[in-house]
Amino acid sequence: MRLLLLALLAQANIAVADQLLGFDEASSDAQHNIETQLDASIDAKEMDEWLRLLSTMPHHAGSLAGKENAEFIAELLKSWGYEVEIAEYQVLLLICATNCTTLAFNIDPDCELKTKTIQLDGY
Repeated sequence: MRLLLLALLAQANIAVADQLLGFDEASSDAQHNIETQLDASIDAKEMDEWLRLLSTMPHHAGSLAGKENAEFIAELLKSWGYEVEIAEYQVLLLICATNCTTLAFNIDPDCELKTKTIQLDGY
């Protein structure tokens, strides 16, 4: 009896596996079509280029590279039709004026972290 019940439940589950939870049959089909169109519009090579561009330089808070990344993303979103605004905030951010990093492992002593600072108005 239990085996029969499990078999019936499994068969019922397979029958509605293509229908999305919370959607009726027509809406589920429409949603599947939308997702298929979205999946087709994604270009893996383009995403790889964006990842490489965004991770080329260190982009910690307040860095020039961080600002450039924000502007690149804003332009990308604008090209897709979004309204974009980059908000700036005054925050307390502790930054060493000199190289005060202590490493817990050995690295090449000729290796340097090169980053540009942004000149702030009045600071």
